[in-house]
Amino acid sequence: MELIEQDVKLNIDNVDTQSIKKPSRHGPLLPDTIRAILIGPSGLGEQVIKSNLALKNSIFIFDDVILNNQSPIREFFTMGRHSGASSIFYLAQTYSKTPKQLVRDNSNFLIILKQDDKNLHHIFNDHSSADMIFLKFRKISHLCWNHNDYGFLVIDKTREMGKGRYRCGFHTFIKIK
Repeated sequence: MELIEQDVKLNIDNVDTQSIKKPSRHGPLLPDTIRAILIGPSGLGEQVIKSNLALKNSIFIFDDVILNNQSPIREFFTMGRHSGASSIFYLAQTYSKTPKQLVRDNSNFLIILKQDDKNLHHIFNDHSSADMIFLKFRKISHLCWNHNDYGFLVIDKTREMGKGRYRCGFHTFIKIK
């Protein structure tokens, strides 16, 4: 396995809602439309608008909604991009409790912080079992989690193997041998 640091970096800015910015896509390291799941421990909105009211190029973040009614969220994962929402993020502490149908099954970008083996097996079975065996996936996950103080594994299902499908963080592609 080889880690390949990318020259192109993803800028992460704290955007003030008062700022007026021209809507744009996400740059070369992210898919044009994102239906992401970010899984990790807590410590870091209860109201959900209808997907048909989404403005063009909107980004929606669902945080701490695991116990809420999932119907509006499922609607975003299936219809949101058709009505203007270009990116949808579902933040969850545990992958196995994230609704499988329409959320997990329609995700194309995963940001995976340190997980126990139960959740890691679910992620592997849903997104990586065709690419490698579980022991390799587990090894890659631990490598990424230990890569730096806030390490995470990224799975970009819009990319091919060896071309950014698996990454440590956003910038370091993993070449799996």
